[in-house]
Amino acid sequence: MTGLDQLLDRMMPGDAARGLPSFGTLGIDLETHFSADEFSAVEDVMSRSDEETDVNLLLKSLRADFPDLARTLTDRALDLYFTHPIITAALQQGRTALFPHERSPEALNYDLLAEVFEQQRGSLS
Repeated sequence: MTGLDQLLDRMMPGDAARGLPSFGTLGIDLETHFSADEFSAVEDVMSRSDEETDVNLLLKSLRADFPDLARTLTDRALDLYFTHPIITAALQQGRTALFPHERSPEALNYDLLAEVFEQQRGSLS
């Protein structure tokens, strides 16, 4: 398991009660979506931490050392996770598309994204 695998699983650990798997269980080929520089940068940051280091501290460290790379990496990771069919189906309670179903976007549980929004407004901005 690479440092990037570990970081992404810590960023998006999933929630079994809500039917959300962790990033790593989605089977996304990271080498297809992330560059060698991103793998290397994350490996560098992860090597200076331990398993107990808070994910937000890891992301702050990544942003401090590699600001542009950190932004593209986190944006891509969030996009890959929240657009994955398994995740969208879980967030929409099994439906793969909102239209033409009767469910409106307001009925979605956006509490699941609260931490993502907070990170984007706070420590990663």
